[in-house]
Amino acid sequence: MSGYYRYLGNNVYYNDIEDVTQSLPRLPIPSLEKTLARYLDSVKPLLSHGEFKHTTNIVKAFGKQHGPGEYLQKLLRKWDDEQQPKTWLEQWWLELAYLSSRDPLCPLSNYWLLMADDPEPYGIITEPPPNHPPLLPFNNQNLNGPDGPFVGVLNRVGYGDFQIRRAAKIIEITHNIMESIYNKEMPAEMARGRPICMEQWLKVFGTTRIPKIGCDELVVPDTNGGQQLQPSTFIVALIDDQIFRIEVYDKFTRERLLVGDVENQLRDAIAYVEKLPAHKRSPAINVLASGNRDRWASIYAELLKNPRNKLILKQIIDANFVISLDDTVTLPYGSLRAAQYTAKHHAARPDHNRWADKLSNFIIDRNGVFGFNGEHSPVDGFAPGVICINTAIMLNHPENRIKPDIKSPTTLSYNSPDGNLHIFDPSTSHLKFEGVNDKILRVIDETSKEIRKIALESISFQHTFEGFGGDWIKNIAKLSADAFVQVASQLAYYRTHATFVATYETSSSRKFHGGRTDTIRAFTTQVADFVKAMEDPRSTNQERYRLLRSAFKTHVNNVTLASNGEGIDRHLLGLKLAYDRLYPKDKVEKNNNSCASDPLSGEAKKIIEDFFNDPAFQMSCTWRLSTSAAVPSPGVVHSGYCALGHDKSYGNSYMILKDKIRLGLEGRNTIAGNGSKIYQFEKHFASALWDMRRLCEKVGNYCEPDVDRSRL
Repeated sequence: MSGYYRYLGNNVYYNDIEDVTQSLPRLPIPSLEKTLARYLDSVKPLLSHGEFKHTTNIVKAFGKQHGPGEYLQKLLRKWDDEQQPKTWLEQWWLELAYLSSRDPLCPLSNYWLLMADDPEPYGIITEPPPNHPPLLPFNNQNLNGPDGPFVGVLNRVGYGDFQIRRAAKIIEITHNIMESIYNKEMPAEMARGRPICMEQWLKVFGTTRIPKIGCDELVVPDTNGGQQLQPSTFIVALIDDQIFRIEVYDKFTRERLLVGDVENQLRDAIAYVEKLPAHKRSPAINVLASGNRDRWASIYAELLKNPRNKLILKQIIDANFVISLDDTVTLPYGSLRAAQYTAKHHAARPDHNRWADKLSNFIIDRNGVFGFNGEHSPVDGFAPGVICINTAIMLNHPENRIKPDIKSPTTLSYNSPDGNLHIFDPSTSHLKFEGVNDKILRVIDETSKEIRKIALESISFQHTFEGFGGDWIKNIAKLSADAFVQVASQLAYYRTHATFVATYETSSSRKFHGGRTDTIRAFTTQVADFVKAMEDPRSTNQERYRLLRSAFKTHVNNVTLASNGEGIDRHLLGLKLAYDRLYPKDKVEKNNNSCASDPLSGEAKKIIEDFFNDPAFQMSCTWRLSTSAAVPSPGVVHSGYCALGHDKSYGNSYMILKDKIRLGLEGRNTIAGNGSKIYQFEKHFASALWDMRRLCEKVGNYCEPDVDRSRL
């Protein structure tokens, strides 16, 4: 099975992912003194001289010896001891970063991936059929920018043979990968020769988010008494908002069915839906999973009161994943700017035909365009991304290529009159909700309108910069490719909005037990100095290049600190929660033990509240530029996620390939009348990359052998 994991890059095997996890060190609590010093460094370029002096005084009071900061640090260490073997952060992060949010999941929290097309598809639609309604524009925007050709979507164009067979092949390959994980055949992930935490791989299949008032819950696969994970025998398919149970294993023998058996089930389900009268259709309950969490939680609780509905919801939870077959196509065929909307929230009917609570929702449109929509709370993007990469690569491998004249193998007969085994009857495998009253129908309509509004405000597309890529940056310029893209993003933002903003970059903390992510504060004083010099005509290229190298050095150091558990943002969160949650408990315990004094004086409380309520603190963690590097591969051609909703904000999921750089950009067009300028940002990003390369070539002497320096 090692061929399925070519992007893990080694052949070392471990018998048990949980053994690897237990062998790792626990996430450390950084030094209070170092965190506060790095915090001041990070806010300095965002503040005026007077503002920085004010914040410095607040930080000094908070961090003084025997001061309130040290008290909170002690509470945090005590909490850490109580959480073993888990980390001090794990429970809090899952709750506060994800499960307690009441915002709609799609597209605000879930992320989306788009995989490479089949090089030899058949039966696809490349232009509107005769008498078909015209193309629907996305967001009333031209996705190729003000001067580009129009792209759009065709809605209600039915289903195709290539789509069905490609979907079945995706189901087959992903189950091969799932089995290799569960059978402990998966190669170890390594970072600099050392194993890293892999427990997230055990949650990719079968995990479901359950809506609850105030804070959601997660249902993850059972480890079967600590032994071996057992997959469910089925998945769930969504076809025009109708939900079907699709068998992947024989119910009784647990032997895998062949790909042709899965194809036949999908065909039967589609035929059933196409003939289904309106009064026998199930309402689009699935839309509710994308909307406001408390509203969905209220309806979910009501649905559970009906035994039939409770069984349906249980089957969705138990399914290995969801697969959505859409009756849409995006045109022109092959346009990544158009096709990524299929994966984001459905190309024509936002968040219909999806189940947003399921961690893994694979998507295939009428032309076989292959996408993925992921619920983010239990797992970060790497493990699902690698699974999608390898699925796409295996899917397009010659031995797996789908040919119209070659039928897929089957083991079972369907609806045959001779008494052979029947495993699929659309009428019984159709998971139709019962007792859906007018109140629920109204909530579905409200949610659909809510999601459509969010979708119309969100502009996202693919930008591929083809001037150069990681090879030139690393091998010729001898620079960090990640730092190059991050600094270019800062220069692009400044050129777009004439200001600087706090910037988030994802860092992995998976070298630690249960580690997930921390924040790299990518905007620094050194970056600000470089950007100002680039925009100042009085600056020399030598000075600009010196500042560029300084910015890169600082960025690489900050990346190293974050990956080693020395990032500041998770630590600052822990200190705040120590005050909000642990201090009241500590105060009660001391009172119960007849301690007369409050562990914090009134002055100490004011210092703490001044620290966390300081405008500089709020500004420094308001991420108007949210960035994350995606795994470079030929399998995944687009990755995207939404910015955090602030004005002039962008989500930037970038992929650094050998000869190009791909950006999955997202921004808002109507936030308080001050939306993102995503097309300008795209243009300025490309120009920033070229300007930085020319600077390196002119001053750093980093030309490729065939470059004529006299023409620079």
